[in-house]
Amino acid sequence: MEIKGIPPDSLLDRASRTKVFFTEKRKPILKPNSSGTIRTPNARTLEDLMGDEDPLFVDFISKCIEWERSDRMNPEEALSHQWIQEGLLEITGGSKSE
Repeated sequence: MEIKGIPPDSLLDRASRTKVFFTEKRKPILKPNSSGTIRTPNARTLEDLMGDEDPLFVDFISKCIEWERSDRMNPEEALSHQWIQEGLLEITGGSKSE
């Protein structure tokens, strides 16, 4: 949630332990972790978390961690993502024009 925000109601409706982690009004119950830090929804971006990573890799990960399955990349989309395609070209020594 710190990165992706509060899950959509459609996901919370299907979850078996929503009442453990959310109030009746769907507000997250924020508790400190083992180091005493309270993490809040939407407090960080994926780019902040990943630092100087390749922006295409950050985009790839972002599309892999969408809350809703229907919004996530499927395997075919993942294989055709630009970050994967460029990595394959590096491995095979090919070029984009081939």
